[in-house]
Amino acid sequence: MIELVGGVLILLGAAFHFSAGLGMFRMPDVYTRMQAATKASTLGNTLVLAGIAFFHPGWSLKLIVIVYFVFMTNPVSSHALARAAHAIRNSMGRTPVVDALRDARQDRQRVMWRILVAIVVASFGLIFATVAISHVEQQSLRPLAESYVRLVPEALRAPNVVTGILLTYRAFDTLGEVAVLFMVAAGVGLVLTSSERGNDDTPGPGRRAVTQSSEIVRTGAQVLGPLTAIFAAYIIMNGHLSAGGGFQGGAVIASGIVLMLLASPSYQLDLKFLSVAESAAGVLFVVSGIAGLLFAGGFLDNRILPLGQFGAFFSAGAIPLLSVLLGVKVGCELSVILDRFRP
Repeated sequence: MIELVGGVLILLGAAFHFSAGLGMFRMPDVYTRMQAATKASTLGNTLVLAGIAFFHPGWSLKLIVIVYFVFMTNPVSSHALARAAHAIRNSMGRTPVVDALRDARQDRQRVMWRILVAIVVASFGLIFATVAISHVEQQSLRPLAESYVRLVPEALRAPNVVTGILLTYRAFDTLGEVAVLFMVAAGVGLVLTSSERGNDDTPGPGRRAVTQSSEIVRTGAQVLGPLTAIFAAYIIMNGHLSAGGGFQGGAVIASGIVLMLLASPSYQLDLKFLSVAESAAGVLFVVSGIAGLLFAGGFLDNRILPLGQFGAFFSAGAIPLLSVLLGVKVGCELSVILDRFRP
């Protein structure tokens, strides 16, 4: 009976997820698509997690924490996206609508909402405080972690245990995370798409006038831009030796793009090149994984290339190559997301 209830909840959650995806394509403008995606997906996630709790009662505490983060991140991120769409004057559809952001809010209503939010946040804070106080730090590694710490230097010849785990033993997880980031970039592009957003600098109903940055910002970008690129390359290429890797290096690449856009607001990113580079990096990443199946011991096995000497720059097999591909893919995807938030 319990499993039946869990299955029904998961099925209902899947139905709400389907309605969220349908709303993303059927709704006429950014704000209605945002409403459909946020409300339906939040309820869908909650129902799916509740259904899982019926199948695995021991996971209840972890699932409550996940539900909390869903409740906190979904509305906040959707609110930020809606604000960004309103800031770049994204149209609200063809029929006349009320722009709630321009209407004055009643003071009493705002106070009541703030009190309610404060109570909810304080309640969840109390739950987390209880969990944190009762937490006991382990004095030794778990058997799985201990085996990773031993195997990565021995079998993979990589001093950075975290990078070795992410790009070999848990490569499917890394591939899934990159796929999630790609879907985020595609989703942001879909939600913030505006037919009135042109490619010129002429102010219009869908664009603001481009304001030139100050000389200090332009000079700082000229100095820091090359240093940011070198730092990103260093983080990516040395990910198997020290702290860093493809994800971190890709984020640094995106920060360099932010700096460039701040210095030159009218500059248009070559989205076609970014798309081709991102796709090529993704394809080569998967091809490297298939090569591991054919010529080594498994998918994304780093032994398709010589392992080299432990601690050397050219070592750890294919891990440096995978870090480069991961950095290019993450950097391109984050750059596309940043471009969508431009005025």
